[in-house]
Amino acid sequence: MQNFRRLEGSEREEILKFFSEVYGIPGDIFTGYELVSRGKNIWMVSSEHLEKVVEMKPEFTGTMILRKGRFWKPTTSFVTLFGHLASKNFVELSKEEAMEFLRGGSVRKRENLSYPHVIVKYRGRAIGCGYLGKDRIISEVPVKLREIPRIL
Repeated sequence: MQNFRRLEGSEREEILKFFSEVYGIPGDIFTGYELVSRGKNIWMVSSEHLEKVVEMKPEFTGTMILRKGRFWKPTTSFVTLFGHLASKNFVELSKEEAMEFLRGGSVRKRENLSYPHVIVKYRGRAIGCGYLGKDRIISEVPVKLREIPRIL
């Protein structure tokens, strides 16, 4: 894979620790997966799959799980796949709030949130990531996914 670097040892542990400490997501969900970095992004790739594609030199493979900016931000893909496991730094929304959030709006801030990027759930399912503003949680759902409220 072009410009990818496998994360091993302390680098891998740093990512597992991030998900565990910030969101309460257990590190064992990464068993059987490799973590690779490319620029400011971290990807999760099946260990078996990575070994098979390494010679093909694809542009990318797997699922992007984190972006590095001022703070680490979980991707929408990661949140919708594994966010239901979050036991910390998440918020559960009502149907009305979830619809507003999925349209790109914001919802009232809740207590006990500490990290700037919050996992947002509706009926126990993770629906996206929100940015913790002064008194609001601002939707970070990608524009192209904002048609989803129809399924609620």
